[in-house]
Amino acid sequence: MNDPKPVHAVVRTLMSQLAHQLPAFAKTISEHLEVEGLLGHPEKLLQYSCLATWEFIKKINLDSYIEDRVYWVIDGLDELPAHERCDLFAILKDALRESRKLSITVLSRVEEDIFKGLECLHACCIPMAPEKTKNDIRAYIEHGIEAWGFLGSLGVRDKALETMAKKANGAFLWVKLIMNELNSMVDLDQIEEVLAGFPEDMKEVYNRIFAKLFSGHTAHQARLLKTILKWVLLSQRTLNLSELAAALFSLGNFTPASLKASFFRTCGPLLELRDFDWHASSVTSNLQPPADPTVHLVHASLADYLRLSNDPPCVLSVDETIGHQEIASFCLDYFRNAIQRPLF
Repeated sequence: MNDPKPVHAVVRTLMSQLAHQLPAFAKTISEHLEVEGLLGHPEKLLQYSCLATWEFIKKINLDSYIEDRVYWVIDGLDELPAHERCDLFAILKDALRESRKLSITVLSRVEEDIFKGLECLHACCIPMAPEKTKNDIRAYIEHGIEAWGFLGSLGVRDKALETMAKKANGAFLWVKLIMNELNSMVDLDQIEEVLAGFPEDMKEVYNRIFAKLFSGHTAHQARLLKTILKWVLLSQRTLNLSELAAALFSLGNFTPASLKASFFRTCGPLLELRDFDWHASSVTSNLQPPADPTVHLVHASLADYLRLSNDPPCVLSVDETIGHQEIASFCLDYFRNAIQRPLF
């Protein structure tokens, strides 16, 4: 199943885990999907919203499938875009109202709206302060430094480790992005500059990465990057490479293979290609995963950064109203063009 918002992935994960743990529930969902004409048609299943199945679940008395109690642990709620948290709280409220055998535990950094929302649900929230993850962060940094090679200098290794451990503030994404920049450094002076100058605030990190990308981009590459970001941010479901290549045809003759080959050069570390994560279960065991990787923003915070509501807006800010109009206009023109083979 596929959905336009990260919040829906939370619901999809719950349904997937319930299906894995409760055979009778999996059978009921499988029968529902069969009635909907989705089993045996992975391309349809991928476009089917999990919320439609969630509405079905609300009607079938979830507690009748649960023998004892289900504990639902939601990790990293603060990574969900701020504007989507209200949607999630509404779904959680639904879940708790429909089931007396469901308990919810949330692990999250301290955010005022999260605690207010969870207080209304009487859910348990465990604040994830940076000191609680510092050992995990340090281990992650050590692994990244060893893979990088630290230019063969033990002094560089030790300084990089201590500097990043001190500045990471519990953020794995921050470590990932600074390691990406260090990987491109070829001398000790460059490494010193990155370690000293890499900002701690994520908005400033994104500003730095985009500035670096644009410094090496032609005007055409910059337009290409902005168009890719617009499609990935605003599309009503996750796009695969074939669909993205089709969406970019006004900027060039792209194929999935050519787009994949130039993807990192165009987008840097801010977008990712992911092979479809297909867990065999009684619901999906007779389906085959698609070959095309899907395209994702590296983190939910990048979506907030790119929205025009950001103050001040970044150079790549996306006006959602205009962006949706442009995408709708493109799709209409695309289908009017008999040469193009429909992909959407």
